[in-house]
Amino acid sequence: MRAGEATNRSGCGGAACYVVDDDAAVRRSVALLLGSAGYRVETFEHGDAFLDFADQELPFGCVILDVHMPGSDGATVQRELVARGLPHPIVVITGHGDVSLAVQMVRAGARSVLQKPFSGNALLRATQEAMTLRDDSGRH
Repeated sequence: MRAGEATNRSGCGGAACYVVDDDAAVRRSVALLLGSAGYRVETFEHGDAFLDFADQELPFGCVILDVHMPGSDGATVQRELVARGLPHPIVVITGHGDVSLAVQMVRAGARSVLQKPFSGNALLRATQEAMTLRDDSGRH
């Protein structure tokens, strides 16, 4: 479920970020951090809510994706984005230390994995790198 947008306040050009996590406190804190860095942020309480929102018209942006959620888990969401032709970079976040699933998601194209609790700087760096990789590849 969408919780809202943050304002654009810095040099990231107002790029979009989609935060998908079943933990309301994580969604809130990640949205505040990314919003303060200038990203436009949409939040979703589970993978199915994000997939209902994501279609071919989804503005390009970085998906901050939890691994373990009710309904469609992170790996399922990632596979569905690929199947829909949405090349959005993914930063995986996990609190369960499921290393094998995280490695599987990186092999399937996720840009990086962060284990909860992670620092704000680590998340901002991973998000920026994910967006930069897209810019460097020339795909839009």
